[in-house]
Amino acid sequence: MLFTKFLLGMAFAAMLTTGAINVKTQKKEKVAEDVVMPEVTARRQTRNLGPQRMVSADLRWTDEQGISHPLVGAKVNLHDPDVFSPNYYTDSTGHVEIIYDYYDYDQDLYLKVSAQNDTANIKVQTKQGVLYTYDFQVNIMIDDYIDYTFTTAVEGDFDRALNIYQAAYYYGMYAKNINHGTAMPMCTFNWPGTTDQGSYYSYNSITISGKTAASGYPNSWASWDVIGHEYGHHVQRTKGITQNPGGTHYINTNNIDSQYNSGYTLENAKARGHKLSWAEGWPTFWSTVAQSTFPADIKNIATVADTRYTTYQGFWYELDTYGAITTGSHRNSYGDADEIAIQSILYKLYSPTIDTYDKFAIDAQTMFDIVCNDHSYTFTQFIQALYNLGYDQNDLAKLLGQYNVIPTEINITNNYINFPASFSWSTYMGSSRLRFDQFDFVVLDSNLNQVFRVDNIYATGNTAQYTPTANEWNQILALGTNYYVYVISKQTLSYVSGLYASERFEFVQPTEYLTAVDTVMHPSNWGFRQQYYFDGQNAVHTPDEHLTINSSRLRCGYIEQSYIVLSAKHNEAGHAYLSLEFNKPVYFYSFDIAMWSDSEGITRNNAELVMQIKDENGDWIQRADFLNDYTLPVKNEGFLTYNAWEDDGIYGIRWLETAPATGTKNKGRIAFNDMLFRTNLED
Repeated sequence: MLFTKFLLGMAFAAMLTTGAINVKTQKKEKVAEDVVMPEVTARRQTRNLGPQRMVSADLRWTDEQGISHPLVGAKVNLHDPDVFSPNYYTDSTGHVEIIYDYYDYDQDLYLKVSAQNDTANIKVQTKQGVLYTYDFQVNIMIDDYIDYTFTTAVEGDFDRALNIYQAAYYYGMYAKNINHGTAMPMCTFNWPGTTDQGSYYSYNSITISGKTAASGYPNSWASWDVIGHEYGHHVQRTKGITQNPGGTHYINTNNIDSQYNSGYTLENAKARGHKLSWAEGWPTFWSTVAQSTFPADIKNIATVADTRYTTYQGFWYELDTYGAITTGSHRNSYGDADEIAIQSILYKLYSPTIDTYDKFAIDAQTMFDIVCNDHSYTFTQFIQALYNLGYDQNDLAKLLGQYNVIPTEINITNNYINFPASFSWSTYMGSSRLRFDQFDFVVLDSNLNQVFRVDNIYATGNTAQYTPTANEWNQILALGTNYYVYVISKQTLSYVSGLYASERFEFVQPTEYLTAVDTVMHPSNWGFRQQYYFDGQNAVHTPDEHLTINSSRLRCGYIEQSYIVLSAKHNEAGHAYLSLEFNKPVYFYSFDIAMWSDSEGITRNNAELVMQIKDENGDWIQRADFLNDYTLPVKNEGFLTYNAWEDDGIYGIRWLETAPATGTKNKGRIAFNDMLFRTNLED
């Protein structure tokens, strides 16, 4: 019996070959032999094998915690100085038996153990391309059968390479099984890599880092999660389910943002972020599920067969959670370009646990087949495949909403019988650079039959809104006591992504008649030109039959077709204003305000930005000092929403800005988004 003790860890079923062999069929290969000298013990028995002899061996390796395991599936050859036997492979107990013809070998015989398996198609070699192997001499006398025990320490590279080998073997066998019996192409693991790089995959080759592990974390050669993640890339490339653009990616952010911050245009950052997040998220999910199929002794190895991803680089996070967890702390999720969010959603879809937000328990084989048959290389494509296969979109919405992939609320305002209500929802998609900008609005009756659908509603800013036409509102009123609304969210920069359906939200029919009405003015509704005038401009606006607004403005325009903007800081200016006067009293008003950027050159020390209202006597009264009393956000980070009730009503509102009259660029910019004015129908 042959016992080999190495340090690393994993296992699966292997091939066992016995019988007489022709030993002069293979030549000796170049190998790596870097191990501490082993202890070998032998036990002879007489078996009366005639001209044949038999060597049997039991090989084991030791994981990083000092627990030994059978070395499964490893290639073993018997050889003399000139010729090699055919390949033998250890079985699921680490055992191998070789029967050979006594007259075919010289007296100097050796057993060679190699970190290679040709069923799982994996091997481990040095970064110079030399296969990790170990030779030890055997001594067979006439009529002898020898059972070897072979033990080696965990101090040499070969011993540690066996840890990588055993992990790779189990991943390779799992890949073959889930791929309906067809193995992946040969994948070569190179170790150790350099100490200044992480682990990475490149076309049938995986390099495992040579970095020193962070304190309390497994070494790179014992990082089963990392080894499985990199092998997952091999599966992706083989099955055509990735268009990984490569490069640096991050786990604690939205990768559209990270790619944009790395210098890519927003169009390219969007495409790279979506592809990167799927390409990096799916392998971690796949390898986590693979570990659940490994033998019991392998599952007992630290960090194996749990639902965490743990790396030698010194961090871990949990897949089986809502939102995401990094090093034990809850954090936000960042939508469909967040690779941890993708991993968690995939795991929730697979996990048999059912709860409020997760209604799925899709088995691993079905999950694999869906992705491979669809050739998904973004999260959007995968979700569309689920829709097309009939998976319940409302249940999917409950899950996606937990990771900021889709809006989680649809709000209703002005819900009155005699006036169409307004529906609004967030445009947030997890990115600070991009938001959903196009929506389909769908109304269902109480039996979930579609009543009407409005496609391609465009939106800018933080919220989208739709107010049904009078005809559509009458259709809703005819539905009975309750109805449902959902939206389909899309992002259209460069290409259409998203197409995610929100959860259905139930609404009750109105029971009251409207006595007050809200007039909402989006930036595009004002009709202002895209420039800052140095002389005053006046206009009359009739957004609806309820309210007329007279505007006057200086250094105020509709900039970049996105926001209404004041700009007082210019060497030919120093002042800017927007003044609005109403034909009837306004009892409630609301507006969104923000700095255009963080480099506008105005502070409370050198500028002023105030808001005044006009009362029933025609007097202008100051209501807010935004530079002294508020901290205005930069528009890309969101807007400050200011709202107020005026019991006696107001007849006008204006914003006045003063700033240093310096510089030739338009600065001191203040951005306004949506404005709302509420009047009384009886006035």
